[in-house]
Order: sequence, then structure tokens, then C-alpha cells
Amino acid sequence: MKKQLLTIFAFALILIATQAQAQDTKVAYADADSILRALPETAAQQKKLEAYAKQWEDQLKKLEEDYKAKIQDFTEYQKNTPKDDIIPKILQDKAQDVQTLEKRIQQEQQDAQRDVQNKEQQLLNPLLEKIRKSIDETAKEKGYSFVVPSNVLLYADPAHDLTNMVIKKLGGTVKEN
Repeated sequence: MKKQLLTIFAFALILIATQAQAQDTKVAYADADSILRALPETAAQQKKLEAYAKQWEDQLKKLEEDYKAKIQDFTEYQKNTPKDDIIPKILQDKAQDVQTLEKRIQQEQQDAQRDVQNKEQQLLNPLLEKIRKSIDETAKEKGYSFVVPSNVLLYADPAHDLTNMVIKKLGGTVKEN
């Protein structure tokens, strides 16, 4: 009997301590993507990224044009040269040129994708860090212990949304819903 009472008492103490701790904990949420889109600097960084990506597109377009020309050269050589006059070494070299250029294009596409992603991170990371700091400051000012991303919540009281406060703090434009 004493053990049961002691267990109930311990459980009650734990329950009371948990509730007291929960009452001091305030949780807010924010949408960092919305904040990022609302900042004026984002458009400028996006334009830089698009210009950077365009250079890669132009390079890849030139390679694809070369590729088409090599395929056409290979095809015309086969088509226009009498079968008995086809030199296997020339045919093999032309086929090798096509294959080499095809591999180069694939490698360049991968390099371009990786390079553009790195450039995007380089351009946006300072803005994301600025957003993170502003969220931290706003949370502290408002007395919140935690701020979670809005995209992980199934339901949240709009009174605890820090998104518009952070946008205003950073000089962005708040969109009315």
C-alpha cells in the first residue's frame, strides 16, 4: 500500500512539474520561404542567379549544336559515300567524335547543375542567415522559447505566426491574405 501511494505521489509530482514547465514554454512558427520571397534583395539575387545560369545554357546550347553537326556529318558520310569507298577508320573516328561529345555534354550538364546550385547557395545563404537572425530576435522580443517551420505543422494558431513580423523587420513587403 505504501509503495502504491509513493508511486502515485511521484507520478503526481512529475505531472505537476511537466505542466509548470509547459506553461513557461511558448512556441511560435514562421515560414522562411515566404520571408525570403518578400525581401527586396531576393529579386536581385535571383536575377544574378538567372544571368549565371544563362551562361551555362549558352555553353550547353553550343555543345548541342556541335553534337547535331557531328551526327549529321557522320550520317552524311555513311549515306553519301558508296559502300565500297567507306573507309572504316574515318567512320570509326566520326562515331568516336559523336560519342565523345555526347559524354562531354552529359558531364557539362551535371557540372552546370551542380555549379548553379552552388551559386544559388552562395547568393541566398547570406539572406537565409539574415532571416534566421531576425527570427531569433523576434522570438526573443515576443518571449517565445521555440520557433518551428510552418510547413511541419498540421494546425497552428495564427497568433503565433512570426512570418509577417520578421518580413516587416527586414523591410520586406507583407502580402495580405
